[in-house]
Amino acid sequence: MYETVVWVSYVVAILGLWFCLLPFLWPGLKQSWDITRFPLSQRKRTDGKAAAETKTSAAGLVVRGLSLALQFAGFVGIVWFLTRSNTTFRIIDLYPPLFDHVFSFGELGVWIVGMTTVLLSAWYVPRAALTLLYSLVTVPASYKQWNDTIWKQAFDRRFFLLGALPVACLGMMLAYFVGVRSPDILNPRIGSIAAVLRNNYWLTIHVLTIVSSYGAGALAWGLGNLALLYYLFGSYRKTNSPTDGEAKESFSSRMKQARKAMKPSVVAASLKRNVTGIGSGDQHLETSSRKPPQEVATLASYTYKAMQVAVLLLAAGTILGGLWADVSWGRFWDWDPKEVWALISLLVYLVVLHGRFAGWVGTLGTNIGSVLCFNAILMSWYGVNFVLPQIHGWLTGSNAPTAVGLHSYATGAGGLEYVLAAVIANLVLVIAAGSRYFMETHLLDSGSAAATAVPPSNSEEEPRELETTSK
Repeated sequence: MYETVVWVSYVVAILGLWFCLLPFLWPGLKQSWDITRFPLSQRKRTDGKAAAETKTSAAGLVVRGLSLALQFAGFVGIVWFLTRSNTTFRIIDLYPPLFDHVFSFGELGVWIVGMTTVLLSAWYVPRAALTLLYSLVTVPASYKQWNDTIWKQAFDRRFFLLGALPVACLGMMLAYFVGVRSPDILNPRIGSIAAVLRNNYWLTIHVLTIVSSYGAGALAWGLGNLALLYYLFGSYRKTNSPTDGEAKESFSSRMKQARKAMKPSVVAASLKRNVTGIGSGDQHLETSSRKPPQEVATLASYTYKAMQVAVLLLAAGTILGGLWADVSWGRFWDWDPKEVWALISLLVYLVVLHGRFAGWVGTLGTNIGSVLCFNAILMSWYGVNFVLPQIHGWLTGSNAPTAVGLHSYATGAGGLEYVLAAVIANLVLVIAAGSRYFMETHLLDSGSAAATAVPPSNSEEEPRELETTSK
């Protein structure tokens, strides 16, 4: 557990820095990727420059020839290790299951899918490695393309750093202070692993992949919480104002609105509206005269990207875990608690991503979803090995944690009250942010419409509907 906390902190910091600096890195990476392409897949240049020089350059021919040779060598090596070697690297047979036993279309389909995956991985993994190698030269050489637009794009992506920095620091502080003060919770000592799991190959690729997905989910969680703070304390815009919403509310006014949003009547109305409005996305904002802070839309797009990375790594890590389970225990899937919660984590993120793509989940739903979905990762990461053993021990009448499932080698205890308090505090922030959003875009908007239709006798009197609701 200790090692995973440290690794997740590193992944969060690296991903935040990567997304922020991507406008500077992308031109060089694109050039490196073009260098490693297959000669027959010639890309057409849109700028019409240096196309003939690339074909006749001796240095270019040498680099392309060397790249192609290394790619083929890597391709052959990976295919051999994954299909023909007599070690645990082997995951599929090179030949289809046609003659060794009774023919089955199901097994043939599985072999076709598996072999296609192996071949694609064997071709693109060496190419990706060469791209990273060449980028050590092409990225610094592309500094001349760093114009004002790229600098602005990088500055706009500062939210990745603002979301990643607190999460990475929190993880590192937990690893240090909890590891020193409570080694029974996070033990920094390196211990022995179960004999059935002593496989460096599967241990490396599965654990690093699945724990890296926790880091991507943690980055999305940090960005989502940052967006919730904007929802709760930010300045909402009036679209019908002469400056088109450029005037900002004062700090005291925003704090006053945040306190109003926490009133029980407003919270209850907000929860009811948000539940009944599931699946409508941002359609209500088209007719609303008050808009949320501009930053939340930017954060929602960044949160969406971080969740895409989390889903990719979660899916790959879950599949690799099944392959490791087949090697170690002789079955791919057995509905073990760890396996079930890994699947739940993947599915809840897929719900948000597909809902966002289909327009059913709006900006607020994306930001809140990134926060709520991380609870599934937290359960898979901490709950299965620390919470379920304690619950199982209480149910069986013993006070000691009792192993649950085949992943009991990582069973621990302690820290439940702190984790539970943090989860509850995070849910309070979600409810408060949603309540302020509802109050600004529904209650105040409807109150403004009523005031426009029937002007009150006293210009300082608030709309009766808003006053009654706020009470």
